Amino acid sequence: MSLVVTTPDRVVRVLGLVPSAIECPGLLAAIPVTKGQIIPESALVEYDDWPICLPVLDQGNWNACTYYASTQALMYGRYQGGQSYIALDPLWPYLTVTGGKNVGTNLIEASLRIEQLGVPPVGTPAPNVAQEASRFRFELSEQFTSWSQIVSAVARRRAVAGSVCVGDPWMHLDAEGVPGVVKGRANHAIFLGGGLIKSRQHGWMVKHCGSWGAGWGQNGFAWFTEAHYFASLYGEAFGVQAVVEDLAIDVPPPVPIS
Repeated sequence: MSLVVTTPDRVVRVLGLVPSAIECPGLLAAIPVTKGQIIPESALVEYDDWPICLPVLDQGNWNACTYYASTQALMYGRYQGGQSYIALDPLWPYLTVTGGKNVGTNLIEASLRIEQLGVPPVGTPAPNVAQEASRFRFELSEQFTSWSQIVSAVARRRAVAGSVCVGDPWMHLDAEGVPGVVKGRANHAIFLGGGLIKSRQHGWMVKHCGSWGAGWGQNGFAWFTEAHYFASLYGEAFGVQAVVEDLAIDVPPPVPIS
């Protein structure tokens, strides 16, 4: 499987996921495997409600899909938590961890780094970037190991950072907005959330916000299916439990009780 694809907007994209299930198994121990919490199919409710204030991120030619998918999860989690939109820069934690090199990374490692370092607002001056980044972090809750767990998390309006196997068929969406299925090792990190609908052909489908701007898919979006999940070998998915409150908001801290 090639690690490079050309999107319909004629941009060559590098796929930067290195599956941690093989290369980095020790990191997986940091995230517990979820147990239970499955919503019965009869109780699932369709919705398609992507927050209009959240843009589709564009990783350009950076090999940083893991950091873009995780940052999209952070931004979506902030929205669901009632926090105001702030444009965040995934390149800072990516380049900080890679030492400025444009190399592939693990999804779980990227998410853990964002949990520790945070993501700074776009345009933050260099002297303040680390401090500003610490204001925008999240906590990972669990590793999802089944399609039903992913569907249930999205049904609860939770943010999910996942992965998929991408090749040329992925570039071509059908009439329902579903990319072609590619079977092989997962090579691209993606964000899942913001919509859940049922198709007669594909079954339950989860909304996918890409990291290639609005030039790919349906203005940057597509629908991820059970077939994609099972075709992506060594794929991973992690749910965001909570986002760290912006410590710079102008609200005085509570007064200690004496």
